[in-house]
Amino acid sequence: MNRMDLEAEYCGGQLPIPVESLYGNTEYSRPDFNKYDSPNAFWELTDEQQSALVEWCQQLGKRKTIYHGRTSYGLKHLFERNGFYVYNGAFKGAMLLAGFRAAGFEYADWWFNVSERSVKEVIRREFREDV
Repeated sequence: MNRMDLEAEYCGGQLPIPVESLYGNTEYSRPDFNKYDSPNAFWELTDEQQSALVEWCQQLGKRKTIYHGRTSYGLKHLFERNGFYVYNGAFKGAMLLAGFRAAGFEYADWWFNVSERSVKEVIRREFREDV
């Protein structure tokens, strides 16, 4: 999926940020959250980076419930080991685009309905490590 497809699908480049998040959507927004914490930081990446990041996220399995064992921040670091640096917000945006549901919007680091088994499989495959 290229940038134009993504932007067309998501309202001209605006990801659906939950109302209860702290990115300027409500009067309760936190001033210490910056634009790089927002999922819309995804749009700051190049087309190639966007594609690579979303593809990496899509290899992760989904579960019915939110998994609180790994946050967006921890998962982004796994990606960065063989990928490239991304802001936490850009990673959250890629996870949303990959079809994951999120929770913990009141925090900088979100949780997703990601399967821990699939995360461990990625670690074994990409880093040849036992977890």
